[in-house]
Amino acid sequence: MSVMFGGTVILKNNIIFMHNIIKSVEKETVTGFPVVPTIVAMLRSMHNLDKYNINSLRYVTNTGADLPEILYE
Repeated sequence: MSVMFGGTVILKNNIIFMHNIIKSVEKETVTGFPVVPTIVAMLRSMHNLDKYNINSLRYVTNTGADLPEILYE
C-alpha cells in the first residue's frame, strides 16, 4: 500500500526494545503504524512514553488478532 501512495516502509527486526521503535517513529516522522496485540501491550507497559514526540502518527492499525478488552482500558 505504501508504494501506491509514495510512502516509505521502515522495517525493524527486533520489537523487544520498544523504545527503539518509538524513537524511529519520532525520528522518521512515521504516519502509519501497524501493530499486533503484543506490541500494544508492550507500548502500554512502557514508562515515559510521553517523552517522545509521535505527533506525526495519523493512524494505528491492528493486525494479526483481535485486541483483548484489557488493552482498551
